[in-house]
Amino acid sequence: MNDLTWIEIKKQAIEDNISAFRSLVNIQTKLIPVIKSNAYGHGIDLIAKLLDQNKQVDYSAVVSGDEALQLRQNNIKKPIIVLSFYQLEQIDQLICNDIEFVVSNIEQLDNVVRLNKSCKVHLKFDIGTHRLGFCFDDIDQIINQLNSSKVNIAGVFSHYADSENEDQSLTDQQTRQFGQILDKLKANNIEPISHIACSAATMSNKAHHFEAIRFGIALYGLKPSEIAIARAKEHNDSFSLQPALSWYAKIINIHAVKAGDYIGYARGFNAEQDMRIATLPIGYWDGYNRLLSNQGEVIIAGQKCKVVGKICMNLTMVDISNITEIKVGDRATLIGQDNDCIITVDELAKKCQTINYEFVTRINQNIKRILI
Repeated sequence: MNDLTWIEIKKQAIEDNISAFRSLVNIQTKLIPVIKSNAYGHGIDLIAKLLDQNKQVDYSAVVSGDEALQLRQNNIKKPIIVLSFYQLEQIDQLICNDIEFVVSNIEQLDNVVRLNKSCKVHLKFDIGTHRLGFCFDDIDQIINQLNSSKVNIAGVFSHYADSENEDQSLTDQQTRQFGQILDKLKANNIEPISHIACSAATMSNKAHHFEAIRFGIALYGLKPSEIAIARAKEHNDSFSLQPALSWYAKIINIHAVKAGDYIGYARGFNAEQDMRIATLPIGYWDGYNRLLSNQGEVIIAGQKCKVVGKICMNLTMVDISNITEIKVGDRATLIGQDNDCIITVDELAKKCQTINYEFVTRINQNIKRILI
């Protein structure tokens, strides 16, 4: 582990974001924060412990059997739902650890039924993403397979395909489809908790909430979209999200560069004048995207400093020519605030031609996460 770079996670921000989502839903609606993919880069073990202590949280949701079992090994007590996949050989472990898990096709359901063990599953239906899930026409076969089995249907869920968008027509259509699925299941005496809303859908329309909501990106104070934020404010004008993650690195070298010199690989930057350069011990291995070469910025001593040259695997160079008092060991802020200067995940993602989800989930999980 490289102790020269680290991430700080604000506990209060996570708690405030949970409260913000509680303010959008009915008191009986269950909250299911999503902590898959290393809690969107924020540190799954650290975030899971926070959620376990939070009385507003009902479940934690993860993507895989591996993640769920990791949480139980780390003494997480609250209910856990596996949303996407697991190995067939893990089903016994999931059951023994009281972990609820997805079933999304007939073959999977058959495997679970044939185990002849009491377990809690969530049926996933595909209403338009075409990734995983039963279709409406599978319901009769599902019911037949469940007859006299020990399988307990704890939940029914799906996933919106376009809820971040200003145009909500597809989302409204998919809400109706999901309602039809629930109606048919109810007609056959299957009435578990239903959940389909992600962060954006929860923020956009109460019709999306059903019995539970799942919120991922917004748990960490990041926007699913600007339009989703605007819609949330229509329901609660005080609604806001607090970014939880800041990323820092210590300067490991300071040196002078003469006009005409090149910096970095492939002569990636040509100094037009004499400059002072600081080297940081982070690079694309750490998740600092190579597309930030010659366009990214960091904050040092309350001033923004431009990245110069191509970002290396483990090193990044920045221009500190305008900072007079600076030394090796001083802190650079890659994400976060220093005095009046702020660098957000959203602006970095935009420079990298991607989304905030990708930027944070690509931060190397070996980097130390510290709860503050």
